[in-house]
Amino acid sequence: MKTITSVIVLPFWLNPNSGGGQRSLMMIDALAEFGPVHIVITAYFDNGDELKARKGVASATTVHCEKLSPGSRLLQKSLGSGRLVLPSVFYAVDKKFKKQLQVVTSEVGADVVFFRYAQSFCAAGLEENTNLITAIDIDDRDDQKYASRLAVILGIPAESGPIRLLVKRVARYLQRRLARANLVVFAADEDIWPLGDVKCLTVPNAPYNEPEVPMPMAPDSNVVLFVGTYGHRPNKHGVKWFIENGWDTVRARCPDAELRIVGLGNWGSLADEVGERPGVTYVGQVDDLAAEYQAARVCLCPVREGGGSKIKLIEAAAFSRPVVAETHSLRGYNANLSDLIASAATAEGMGELVADYLQDRDKAASDGAALRAAQEANYSRQASVDSIVKGLRETLE
Repeated sequence: MKTITSVIVLPFWLNPNSGGGQRSLMMIDALAEFGPVHIVITAYFDNGDELKARKGVASATTVHCEKLSPGSRLLQKSLGSGRLVLPSVFYAVDKKFKKQLQVVTSEVGADVVFFRYAQSFCAAGLEENTNLITAIDIDDRDDQKYASRLAVILGIPAESGPIRLLVKRVARYLQRRLARANLVVFAADEDIWPLGDVKCLTVPNAPYNEPEVPMPMAPDSNVVLFVGTYGHRPNKHGVKWFIENGWDTVRARCPDAELRIVGLGNWGSLADEVGERPGVTYVGQVDDLAAEYQAARVCLCPVREGGGSKIKLIEAAAFSRPVVAETHSLRGYNANLSDLIASAATAEGMGELVADYLQDRDKAASDGAALRAAQEANYSRQASVDSIVKGLRETLE
């Protein structure tokens, strides 16, 4: 196959330690198998040299889009609700953004334009250009994301009538728009929409850093580990919910237990909201994430909203650590992994499961080893990259 030049459109550059950043890097690595990759970021970034040094990346530039990153703070706050109420307005083509992207694709001689998320694809409006192959990665479907968010906020099931009516409008609109693309990538089989003749592909999330050998477990560890970005709303709200409603359950059975909260962003500010909680340590960003997993007995995933799949589950599995998850967090993974994860629908129930692992090292070690084996067999990063390459090759052909 001849050399293929690609442009990948990212809403913002995400650190490789974040789930979104890891998935973006996976897409970039797959595109680089075909030829030079030109990165377009729709918000300001300052690590262009770092991006250009990555294998296969030919350029990295900013093309601002008002639809995706509005200058008004009021508009920024209204993006989510606006998409629910007026999808045809909030997902409309941004003419200035479209024109700028057309200039970029023409200058670099692009054959493929790959969008991360439906919002970027809709704002660009490039599906009318028959000279370009348009592909989209949707690892967090907007209708699912807003449905679960409303369910948490309103305290009612996501399948209830009021929520279903609101998100159905978004789903119908996006299906009409995405049906004009050439390739749409989803994170889970249950996420795939019927899009007519459009090629649809499932590419599961996979760990960015996979230890070559299973991570041994310290015999006396009392650490419960959460890894996630503070700026991602479901992470913050899930951790707060567990601390307020489940952590006391853990400490009642394991008085020396420590919850370590690791990840990008100002996690320390959460202390002001939940008050002083014995045993909770707000670590924030670390240079050596492997060391945090090495010290942990069990990993925590209290995320109750969002679509796609939670990369923190598969990362913990790669490090041979058992996971306690809120039931929603299991979505997106097949039974070959989800059946191996301890889960509960309440924070108190999760607390009991966490305490079980802290009091039974052998169970923690065996369940962690089983998760590692399932991850290696079904969710390796290379397998996900190979799936993207195969899907692109079939689309190009």
